[in-house]
Amino acid sequence: MLKSQGVAVERINGEKFLKFAVENHILDRKKRIFSDSSHIYFPILENSPLPGLEVNEYDFQLRENETIKEYLTEKYGEPVEMLKWQRVGESLIFSDTSFIDREMAEDIVNKGFASSVLKRNGSVSGSERRPSMTVLSGTPGDTVHRENGINFVLNPEKIMISKGNISERGIPFLNLLRGRKILDMFSGIGYFSLPLAAKLEAEELTCTDINGIAIEYLLKSYSASEIGTKLEALNMDCRLIPPERKYDIILMGNFKSINYLPEALSHIEKRGQIILHYLSPTGTHSSHLELIMKSCRGMSFLVDMLETHRVKSYAPHLWHMSSLIEVSRNE
Repeated sequence: MLKSQGVAVERINGEKFLKFAVENHILDRKKRIFSDSSHIYFPILENSPLPGLEVNEYDFQLRENETIKEYLTEKYGEPVEMLKWQRVGESLIFSDTSFIDREMAEDIVNKGFASSVLKRNGSVSGSERRPSMTVLSGTPGDTVHRENGINFVLNPEKIMISKGNISERGIPFLNLLRGRKILDMFSGIGYFSLPLAAKLEAEELTCTDINGIAIEYLLKSYSASEIGTKLEALNMDCRLIPPERKYDIILMGNFKSINYLPEALSHIEKRGQIILHYLSPTGTHSSHLELIMKSCRGMSFLVDMLETHRVKSYAPHLWHMSSLIEVSRNE
């Protein structure tokens, strides 16, 4: 450890301060940033202009020119090559198949690579999509995960995040979307809808989720990001939204979205767009598209399939698919 000048910034403002420090060339890059449950501690150069912030001395670690894998490989050897992890803010989450124990995890935290290390116990569980994690080292708390221009505030021990969906959360349909009012029927903490609302400069965004913790972090993420869209966050089953509420764009980030399509269509006035996510076994995709069209026609809607693509492999011979449809009432 090396005691030197730094500032303590509340975690929710960490990304904003980091941007300020980099742009103004006051960050001491020879030392490592670290954090605790409430603050992030930034090493700064001497005599740096910091109006409104108190400068103190903290124990900073020197930054070493090595990656996590290089460090662990040197210390533990070949099994490290099988490690797979995801960085979420100040935390590292290892896959359930990774060979990692508490000693390795403690080394990672002690070297300053992360504030906490967790390992997945398997897939998420229940309709609320709660993750199952084992904390190997450190104490997970709220952290800021910046993605697609949004500061997502979350606790990785409580909230699910999937690295494999990052490109999808970037809204590949963006150039085809239009509308001022958005409904996210299975919002989580707003992985899909917050970036979309910001990029479209939407007027209104309504988010629903039956997981109250997800709604709590959705509101934190919205407050931590610069989004001009008016947000309404509802901790409820999306099927209970009054049908008189109408929207231009509806997001359905649930693999059972086709089953909920009648509810989504009830919120379309005359014309609108719907993004559906669903699972499709190899060779059966055309039948899913037919099912979508049949459901729309059954509620007196004309449907235009604007785009469909594979997001990723979900399991052997099973694909995560995403489709954008445009519907209009057949009057």
